[in-house]
Amino acid sequence: MNTSASELQANAGVAAASDAPVMDNPYLAKGWYQESERGLGELLNDKGIIYRGLMLNSLFNNISTGARVGHTGGQTIFINAVDLDLGKLADMENSQIHIEGVIFPWHMPGDEDGNTMEFGSYASSYLGGDQYPSHDASFAPWLSLLTYETSFLSGRLNVEFGKTNLQRYYFSPNCGIDFLCTDALVKWNSGVPDASTGSMGGRVGYKLSRSVTAEAGVQQMREYSSLIKDNGWDAFGMGGGTGTFVVTSLRYKTDFSYAAYPEDYQLNYFYADARIFDPYETDKSHRGSGGFVFKFAKTFWSESGKTAATGADISSNLGYFGTIEHSFDDAKPIDWGLTLGLAYVKPSISMPDWISLDQITGKVMYIHINESTLLAQRDTRMSLGGSSQMTPSNEYRLELSSTFSLGEYVKVQPAIEYIINPDSSMSRTSPNVPVSGWLIGVTVAVALGNS
Repeated sequence: MNTSASELQANAGVAAASDAPVMDNPYLAKGWYQESERGLGELLNDKGIIYRGLMLNSLFNNISTGARVGHTGGQTIFINAVDLDLGKLADMENSQIHIEGVIFPWHMPGDEDGNTMEFGSYASSYLGGDQYPSHDASFAPWLSLLTYETSFLSGRLNVEFGKTNLQRYYFSPNCGIDFLCTDALVKWNSGVPDASTGSMGGRVGYKLSRSVTAEAGVQQMREYSSLIKDNGWDAFGMGGGTGTFVVTSLRYKTDFSYAAYPEDYQLNYFYADARIFDPYETDKSHRGSGGFVFKFAKTFWSESGKTAATGADISSNLGYFGTIEHSFDDAKPIDWGLTLGLAYVKPSISMPDWISLDQITGKVMYIHINESTLLAQRDTRMSLGGSSQMTPSNEYRLELSSTFSLGEYVKVQPAIEYIINPDSSMSRTSPNVPVSGWLIGVTVAVALGNS
């Protein structure tokens, strides 16, 4: 799971509510529920104050894979987003202020002193230990977003700047309602931190047509200690800068509102001018690192073969999705990455009245790990008393998951994964060479809000 709301600004436009409009965001957006009667939330909405919340609860066990098999880890993430419509609040048309705070109220496991341990300490690998972000448990909120957004030219030109994280707007997840839709190269190579943190930056986007959008963004890169200072509440602090992250994007996207078989193609290029140190030959360094991420998705079968005015009108459909990603820097962990998958949306499977099946997802993930990273991992294991055995450079994850709705507010996603040739990137205290095997888990999401 990506860390917080960056992944939640995503995906395949499958709304689960009775009359929700067709849109990209099945998580923090309209589409999960509908209030039965007018209340405080709707009154605030009328005034231009929109609240959206998402509580993600994940629990996973590496039953037979990783460096230390048979352990359970979990995390709760509570994301709270407020959008202020300045058109309603201050007569500033086409303008908004976005605010987001994240709370991490629960985490396991912990060591004997109660300190947080990553689930990856057990599952160990880039593809086997990234199911949720590892974060110290606390009810103290983190300020993850504070931006001003405005539009010009009848909405075709869009500008946003402030404390931000560019992972929210680029490398968009394309797996539908899938909380495990991650990109290993973006997470481990790009240098942009997880979306519970942010730094000063901005983006600009221009709609070339109804379906084509060009965008570019820039963000300051900072030392980790500066990013987490005061839980991010030094909103516009710029101390501890290490470089600049730049990303450009060209995207062609249709949806069910005007296409019976929607498509989504997006090409992202990123570059960070921070200093990069070789993980094995640590005296070697250079400045600047980049790569590209190409993502694609298409619905190729639909039960009705028709467009849909609302989320409820979207019929049962089947589509494929995938990602091709490459880094131009062999000092970074991952050289190539590939994801291919199928999403069966609104399957025609009989279920009890209190539960509905939203999506069945199957995917294969592959990464090729650079040699310097594998050598550094081997030396870490040897320093702990392990052997000189190298782990393979080709790593795979086979995954099957389903997403269910329990009423209007709750989604549950059980998943089973098989990790082949895991590395030991996240297991820094074990001498063991990680083993291939199974990993199982579940994510429970609860949506709140007045939009």
